[in-house]
Amino acid sequence: MKRFVVLFAILTLFVAGCGLLPPTPDANNGLVKIRIPNPRTQQAAYELSVIPEDTETIGIHVKGLTPGLTQVKNFENSDYIEFSFLLPAPGNYKFYLIGANGSKVLTCYSIEQASIQPGVTNEVSISLQTYSTSFNLQSNTVTKKFKEPQYSSAQPNELIWSENIYGLEFTGEGLGTLYGDLAWNLSKYDYVFTKYTTDKWLKKAFWLTFPNYDWMNSPGPTQRYYIRYQDPDFIKVHEVTFGFKLPIYVPLLFSEDNEPYSFGSGSVVISIPIVWKSFNNMEAGFLLPPINMCDLISDTVIIVQ
Repeated sequence: MKRFVVLFAILTLFVAGCGLLPPTPDANNGLVKIRIPNPRTQQAAYELSVIPEDTETIGIHVKGLTPGLTQVKNFENSDYIEFSFLLPAPGNYKFYLIGANGSKVLTCYSIEQASIQPGVTNEVSISLQTYSTSFNLQSNTVTKKFKEPQYSSAQPNELIWSENIYGLEFTGEGLGTLYGDLAWNLSKYDYVFTKYTTDKWLKKAFWLTFPNYDWMNSPGPTQRYYIRYQDPDFIKVHEVTFGFKLPIYVPLLFSEDNEPYSFGSGSVVISIPIVWKSFNNMEAGFLLPPINMCDLISDTVIIVQ
């Protein structure tokens, strides 16, 4: 069992309406301003440790009018980024916020409900937080036969691989609601990419497709999954045909003579790209730390008869 956890953190930001920025609010509109500090810039006014330091892009979506309003901005070299929304008032609005790093991985998020009034200053506290990742081994008693990737001019060998089945979940307060409200689409697949690298394969990277067991030299939309909304705080990776399981394969033996297959060291990296249409197609997905393939071999017992 493996569990990778990102610590929970909260950042209090202030959202002020009315009279702060042009265009000016009036009896029918309130102006909302959101300022977010750059986590890589020293600023005495903010506790920067609560924003993941690698966050480079922030997107905000306002729900409560049709269509909703969205702005996406990058920190670049600025001390902060600022968002402004002119909203009909009085009215109740929901503010969604997501952050992403340079690798287009979700770093933080927030959901807040706010009542905006005209002609007065509106102040709202926004809690910015991260999420935890659970990657749990469910079974490793099955083997499969398929070829190694074409890493050299020689013809690939057919190998016996151990099949390690994992469950993959993401948990955080309101994370399921965020995904369910703004990303979930029953008619749209997500894709899980599994990148394999070993010493024997000259440290070249290959992406395995499942369930066809074909190798690709770059990631492609072939391994279809859903990200299932489970409850307001929980989403789960769901394979389209085989349910809640994600297989990781480790080469064990040559199929022809059952001799051990020595690959040196190797790793598998799992990534799930997500494009958030409601955030002007901002990319903020999930990326797991590398999995050491040698660690999986130590847990596998294969009986050859």
